[in-house]
Amino acid sequence: MPPSRLVHAAIRRALRPLPLALAALLVTPSLAAASASAQGPAVIVKVHQASGLISPYFQLSGRPGRTLRAGGLELVNPTSGRVRVQLDPVDAITTNTLGSAYTLAGVGTHGATTWLRLSHQNVTLAPHASQDVSVDVAVPPTATPGDYLTGVSVEALGQTQQTTVTRGVAIGEIDRYAIGVEVQLPGARHPALRLTGASIAREPSGLAFLLAATNPGNVILKDVHGWVRVTDGNRLVAATTVQPGTFVSDTSITYPLRAAREQPAPGASYRVRATLYYAGLIARLDTTVRFSHAAAVTQQNYGGRKLPRSTPPWREIALLLLALGLLAAADWALLRRRWRLSRTAGLKLLNRSVARQGELPVSILLISANRANTAPIARALRPRLRGTDRICDLGQDGLLVICPTTSRAATTALRRDLYEQLARHRDLADLPIEITISTAVRPTTSATLLERAISARQHQPQALVDRPDAGTTAAPER
Repeated sequence: MPPSRLVHAAIRRALRPLPLALAALLVTPSLAAASASAQGPAVIVKVHQASGLISPYFQLSGRPGRTLRAGGLELVNPTSGRVRVQLDPVDAITTNTLGSAYTLAGVGTHGATTWLRLSHQNVTLAPHASQDVSVDVAVPPTATPGDYLTGVSVEALGQTQQTTVTRGVAIGEIDRYAIGVEVQLPGARHPALRLTGASIAREPSGLAFLLAATNPGNVILKDVHGWVRVTDGNRLVAATTVQPGTFVSDTSITYPLRAAREQPAPGASYRVRATLYYAGLIARLDTTVRFSHAAAVTQQNYGGRKLPRSTPPWREIALLLLALGLLAAADWALLRRRWRLSRTAGLKLLNRSVARQGELPVSILLISANRANTAPIARALRPRLRGTDRICDLGQDGLLVICPTTSRAATTALRRDLYEQLARHRDLADLPIEITISTAVRPTTSATLLERAISARQHQPQALVDRPDAGTTAAPER
């Protein structure tokens, strides 16, 4: 079963529904993507089910309190060198646009994933050799009836990214398998799907309506489909057809519907209606969402619609005079905030942000370029950052942008926005500039977070800044 290869040119597209037997999860990124490398995988994985069933993933039935033999994974080294392979149990999830997928190794396991038992988690394969790894499922006595999906991640360590550069566009990839393990326990089945609400958010790429849905039942729902529609009075704002996909049991999603050209004023309200069909049943939602003042501020910070003028001119003059007095008193602090922090000060700030008492998640962007261009790059990017974002100078390691309380998805969109900003700059457009990102979702250290971004950078060569007409760019993610 060959591993899937994804390229980061598709990162802005909604994930298509994935089969329940998803056999690969992750390909590491580079600055942009146009096509995938033709290089073969570092390791080949073959699934041998104990039942003899021919399938790319394990399917088995059992009872609580018993250990089930799922079968084995045959690891084959097709190369002429030694290959180290790491195997890890990973949780199954539902992608936001429906489809089964699996989490990254090392982020923690839950539920049925804790039932998995692997005979080996680290294997070293000699050239052209193979080895079997048995997979068992220890079902606890307290397990309830239903369908359970989990997975086994298989990754060859020390892979070298295959990179191709064409017209300043770099392509990079690393193979990783995720073999599904579906366990069915006998008993009553209760298919359920709930549309629990909707929200509205302003992202760098535009306005997004987020439909919250959950599968609280004990059935893996297949062929879930329907529609979502957003209106403002009689005006259709956005609409989409939800293509058939899989909704894993005991998971939740926020289905995105984007309206890139919509720029509402604070307080604007929208009607969100949705219908999803599943297992002969229907889930419906009809609710109203309101565009908050905070979202309007974010919209303005991203270069969108300005906030309305709500005070008379004389009051504005009085407020201006008061503000000038406050600014004069706080001029030194404000001026220092606009300076690029030193490496020591920046790492101290980052450490406070990612420590246990910090406000997670925290994301960073590491900008690598010629040292002589550090100052103009900082000036060019500062208008695209929020007031809470801070830039610090790491010397030879480049510029570091610290983004407090910022999710991985928002940071990925911000990175794209910064690339476009650089591509429009008269003096920086043709320079090799690389941006990598890293996100902390639980307490860690600044050194660990920075090491991830530096490591992602070191796996690929620099590429020219993407121009707006040259396609989508992407930088390494972890």
